[in-house]
Parts: sequence; structure tokens; C-alpha cells
Amino acid sequence: MLFRLFRKLLPFCLLLLLSTVAKAVPAPAGIVISNTGTGTYVDSATGLSVRLKSNTVNTTITVLEAFTLAANQNVLVASGTSFAISHTLTNTGNALTNYRITASVPVGSAFTPLNVQVTQDTNSNGRADAGEPVLPAGGVISLAPGTSVNLLLTAQAPVTSTPGQTAQLPLWRLWRPRPQQPRLKRRLVLSPPQLTTAAQPLRQRLSR
Repeated sequence: MLFRLFRKLLPFCLLLLLSTVAKAVPAPAGIVISNTGTGTYVDSATGLSVRLKSNTVNTTITVLEAFTLAANQNVLVASGTSFAISHTLTNTGNALTNYRITASVPVGSAFTPLNVQVTQDTNSNGRADAGEPVLPAGGVISLAPGTSVNLLLTAQAPVTSTPGQTAQLPLWRLWRPRPQQPRLKRRLVLSPPQLTTAAQPLRQRLSR
């Protein structure tokens, strides 16, 4: 009877273990986790201690595609001035992943930002400095599991924009995992920063 109960509880224990591991740090894809349960009880007929061993359960870790892109922002800019919006892209999955980055201005904005670019903020100072790599439209960034990259979305509010007008700048990501583990391409978008023009230039730089 105890053996039957033990066999029924083993799968739930294994799922609990895997859930705990997944919440900590994603295990690398392809890793095999082996689990064998044991239990001990005293036989009431003989008074002897009996040790039972279950069959070994093998679980192979598959590719987990996950990431974060932070954060949504509302930015106040002055007509005719340049601005930079900081974002951090993090690979929270368990496989090396390529991200294709594109910024665009959707139809319907009250004004169209000029010279839109995405720059890697290599020194994390929130400014597009000389020598920092500028990503072309559709440029690719490769991130290993647990790593991140700081991105700056830079542009200029046109002089023709008027106070109170708003525009949106979505930052698009098209990603696929490493070539030996192909997946369907997916396109996602961060809820775009909303830009509002102001009558006076900004006095304070946005912090990350």
C-alpha cells in the first residue's frame, strides 16, 4: 500500500523539483535530469525495514525562449531638439538567441520624429556617445542566456511640431534561437514610448 502511494506521489515531487529549478536559473537546453525516488517503511508482518526504489525518470530540458525589454516610457521633448530613450533587452531564456531590432514611427502620430536610430549604450550612461555602435534597421544582436544589452532609441522632434502633440516610437524585435535549434520567427513590440512636445527645452535628462 505504501509502495503504491509512493509511486503516485513521485511524479508530483518531480514536477515540484523542476518548477523550483525553473524559477531560479533556467537550465541549459539539452541537459538531461535523472530522478530516482526511494522510500523506506517497516513491514508490520516481519518487523523488518524495507527500502523501495522507483524507476528512474529522465527529463530532457528543451529550449526556453524568453526575454524582457524594459521599460515603457512617456517622454517630454522640445520642438527641434534631440532626445534619447533608454531600454534594456535581456535574454531570460536558456539558449543563445539572435534579436533583430527595428524602430519605426506608426501611422497616426501627430508628428514624425526625425533621424530615428537605435544605438548600443555600451557604457550605460544614457547618452549616444561617439564610437558606440549604431544598429541599422533590422540589425542583429546576439545574447547568451542571462545576458543583456542597453539600447538607446534616439531621434529628433521636428521644428514644425507644436506643444501638446504626441507621437509613438515602437521598438520591434524579431528573434529566433541558434541555428541548430530552429524555431518559427516571431515579431513582438514593446508598448511604445509616447513623446509629447513641450514649449521649453528639457532641463533634466531622463534616468534609466
